[in-house]
Amino acid sequence: PYDQYNYYNDLRSDAWYVAYCEISRAAERVKKLDLTTPVPWDGQIFYGIANKNQQDFDRYRKVGEAEKDILLAAMNSTMQALCAFAAYQAPDFFKIAQRMGEIYGLYALPFADVQGAPAEARANVLASYKGKDFILDPANGKSLMQRGFGHLQEAVRYANAAWAEVKEKPAKSWQIADPSMFTPFGVNRGISASLKTMNEMLAGPTTLHSIVTTHETITVDLKKLLNDDPPPSLLDFLPTHFATSPTDAGPKKDGMITKKDYPNEYRNYLYRSPTDWNLDAYAKYFPDIRSVGPNNADNAGRVNTAARIIAQSWGGMIFGPAAPILQ
Repeated sequence: PYDQYNYYNDLRSDAWYVAYCEISRAAERVKKLDLTTPVPWDGQIFYGIANKNQQDFDRYRKVGEAEKDILLAAMNSTMQALCAFAAYQAPDFFKIAQRMGEIYGLYALPFADVQGAPAEARANVLASYKGKDFILDPANGKSLMQRGFGHLQEAVRYANAAWAEVKEKPAKSWQIADPSMFTPFGVNRGISASLKTMNEMLAGPTTLHSIVTTHETITVDLKKLLNDDPPPSLLDFLPTHFATSPTDAGPKKDGMITKKDYPNEYRNYLYRSPTDWNLDAYAKYFPDIRSVGPNNADNAGRVNTAARIIAQSWGGMIFGPAAPILQ
């Protein structure tokens, strides 16, 4: 990025005035295509040097309304992400990226002592910019988030239309969106369940259910998060405390290899991982966050459990645009 952009505002401006506008213009052109009668797609459009003698079955595919709807869903999802990027100010974006890279060993001097990339180190970098970066633009941040939410609604609408076009249809190996791709392993049911949940989340607070564990749920208000009342600062969701001891004390077990100096202590694999979060920031968008997880769970357990339930639920993938809040 440093070769292309000298200032964050140039990147933000291009994301909005170039990328967003071009994708929006392209989407309008795609909408006008009438593909009720599928049209052939020649693979050599992309791969001009491909074998001209290959079988027609491998070279050609057909594009119809389902493929058009899938493309429009993807384009609207991208425009939602660009709106969210433009809605928040991060003037130190490149500095933060470089400091994060140094934690992972990038940009570091050859003799630098790189000790992994624990959550505490990454969170400390972000926390040092609190109040300056990742704050909602007071001028047009909320309107951009609302515009983005509209694109998310369109993305789900087109996804629904594409699914209605291909589900329960016979296999069409010549079609890019071949219905037979969705029948193995119960994918049909999963897609239908996911789209149903996505529609509910776009309308208001929704209870998500883990499909892996029993009776675990989390209520999410995606509409408030991305449209009605976006967070004024994304850094409010950072963890506040971390595990500080590199070892855990405990009785020595037979066969356990321990350091001679610490015969009754063992490596703490959660060292420098979050132990506490600001649940007030989360409760605004996840109203039952304080009751998630075991009764004796701490705040870290609550947030980690909420993130897991969302990942394990049908439709939780729609949190892609909001994923940084829970990571």
